[in-house]
Amino acid sequence: EEDVEVLVITTQKREQSTLEVPLSVGVVTGAFLEEQGLYDLDDAAEFIPGFQLQLQQINAPSFVIRGITSAATEPESEPNVSVFFDGIPGSRAAGSVIELFDLERVEVAKGPQGTLFSRGASNGAVNFIFRKPEDDRYAEFALSYGNFDNRRVQLITNAPLIEETLYLRLGAVYHERDGFTDNAAEPDEPLNGKDTLHLRASAKLEASETLEITFLSYFQVDSPDQTSFKTVVPSLALADPLTDYDDPTGSSPVNAFGSAANDPAASLRRRVTGLTTLVDWSLSDYTTNSTTTRYRRYESDDIYNTDGTSLPLLSGAERDRGELLFQELRFTYDSESWFSTFGGVSFFRETASRDRNLTFNQDQLFDLVLPLLTGSTLPFSLTGLPDVGERAITENTTNSISAFLDATIEILEDTLLLTGRSRITVDEKEFRYRAPPSDPASALVLAFADLGQLGAALEGDNAALAGFLDSIPTNPFSAGNASLSDGTSGVLDLLGVPTDAVPSNLETNALDGSTGGQTLSTDETFTYIEPRAILEWRPVEGLMTYASYSWGIRSGGLGIKPRQGVSEDEYRRVIDEERVTSYEVGLKTAYDLGLVRIAGEAAVYYYDYDDFQTLVVVEGAIRNVNAGEASALGAEGSFSLEFDGGLTLFGNASYIDGQGDEGGATDLFGTVEDVSGNRFRLTPEFSGSGGITLTRDLSERISATVSLLGSYRSRVFFNSENEEATETVPQAFAQDGYPLFWATAG
Repeated sequence: EEDVEVLVITTQKREQSTLEVPLSVGVVTGAFLEEQGLYDLDDAAEFIPGFQLQLQQINAPSFVIRGITSAATEPESEPNVSVFFDGIPGSRAAGSVIELFDLERVEVAKGPQGTLFSRGASNGAVNFIFRKPEDDRYAEFALSYGNFDNRRVQLITNAPLIEETLYLRLGAVYHERDGFTDNAAEPDEPLNGKDTLHLRASAKLEASETLEITFLSYFQVDSPDQTSFKTVVPSLALADPLTDYDDPTGSSPVNAFGSAANDPAASLRRRVTGLTTLVDWSLSDYTTNSTTTRYRRYESDDIYNTDGTSLPLLSGAERDRGELLFQELRFTYDSESWFSTFGGVSFFRETASRDRNLTFNQDQLFDLVLPLLTGSTLPFSLTGLPDVGERAITENTTNSISAFLDATIEILEDTLLLTGRSRITVDEKEFRYRAPPSDPASALVLAFADLGQLGAALEGDNAALAGFLDSIPTNPFSAGNASLSDGTSGVLDLLGVPTDAVPSNLETNALDGSTGGQTLSTDETFTYIEPRAILEWRPVEGLMTYASYSWGIRSGGLGIKPRQGVSEDEYRRVIDEERVTSYEVGLKTAYDLGLVRIAGEAAVYYYDYDDFQTLVVVEGAIRNVNAGEASALGAEGSFSLEFDGGLTLFGNASYIDGQGDEGGATDLFGTVEDVSGNRFRLTPEFSGSGGITLTRDLSERISATVSLLGSYRSRVFFNSENEEATETVPQAFAQDGYPLFWATAG
């Protein structure tokens, strides 16, 4: 029926009903979030088919859309699932998650969206749409309390400053919750808590019938209880007196991860600021021009427990900073006849930096860990050794300009439509890296070392000892440590190792290699085109089917390998653009049958990836690399039934078979493993959710709502290697399938 009410979304940069958008778009409305008491995005993700979010830590989320995980936090890595705020990019992991507060809706556009959303949307886009100021005067206040001392206070006020012209909207929320994971190292300091303050201010000026200006701003600060880290190395778990690791040879159930026992000194503090200006003006009844300007800044200071035990073996600290400036000019022409189009240009400038420190406690490594790992002890004492500090400072600057055009023609009036889109982008990138040498007075550090060679070295094999030294990234014997590298002093004399047995290419930094304090830099320009073609068929009112073909491009990147030398030709790394070719067919429908209103949609898709980018560990350093080819085949669907009398039923389901087709991943110890045929990480083969809600008006002023919701996700792997349980580590790197349930009454 023509009067059926359908949701209005802005995925295609203009207001349209979902029946007019030939894309697979998952939507969660702000009203639904408020009614169900969902304040975190990972909870909202349960109700969007094909979308998952692992929110282990607020500054390092893992967004997953149709099998592709965007978890890169390094400054040089491009996201492949982008996060937007009112259509404006804000994808850096440290600033991409905000409190679900005073939102119109959250839209998740699945598949390549580069032509619509530009940067980093090669596999999809998550778009937060804030509620805008209104010509109305009201205030809202909410106070909640729950277990784990969960406390949340929310205040919203809206008022016209000048009637029918200027409106102001203010909001604030404070949400604090104790950690829900016990910390055996500090019983009074539980892990995985929350402490968030979010402030928001917006104003809208309706200067005339043809000109509207909206200003949006927000500030969020987070200082939660630390995130839990757990070791999966049995020897470390057994060495920690505070963990309850079960002996895998015993008859009791195996708890390979042990209990959580982390350093109480760990902490996290994050600050995110966003400023946005939206300007829309109409030149005629058919033409609208708009401009968007955005500035965003994030700061994150994270001190974390790296070894996953209460022992002071390895600790880390990361100081992340980022600034972004985005400007877009866009025009739209829609005569509501046979032709419509929109296009424009955008400019993007971003600087992202990370200052990372790792600290090794050598006394603990030698006195405790070495005997456990090798079954041997050194024939001499190495107590009183200093801690080893490893530091690396990276910074990436991107200047990007792009132009885009979208045009739709009606081949058959109101029935058959063809849309063509394209965006051309030019990215200019510069990457800088600096790492001072580690303390030249330090002794051996076992990080990522070849422990088999160490065992042979303890039997007196000097060649094996030399190989063991060569496998240690943090090393006092390199050219950067002149007092030791000549074999005339320090531990070399202590071990009695001849000078010619020591390899010449030893390095002093476990992350990427020392530059001796020198800043190395390299730059590159990447140019790429992202096209899309969509054919729509609307055979009857209330039904739309579509077929689309598109490319998505994840921009290339740069890296630096100081171990290879200090000239640019030696240390320069270039990561090629990742390209995904997407094929998708789908349908959408909405009907009003009188007593019930029906809406639904379904899609089947296939993705083919070339130069697939992924994060791997190479020589002890996390790097973004091109890992070969991959593919994904999937299907998803959703429905809703809204009955007279306030009863609503809804459900959705998703199936995906995503895997690497060709290529390998490098594990922590540098071993390359074939990942062809392995499932994408954090991707369930099956997932779904649904619910039933009943709302009734009890009087003119009072209504009541009761809801029961549920979701299910099948087994997922945490890494690309799809590691199953072994005799050494009797726990798969996986999470078995599980259901979740929500019950709400209000």
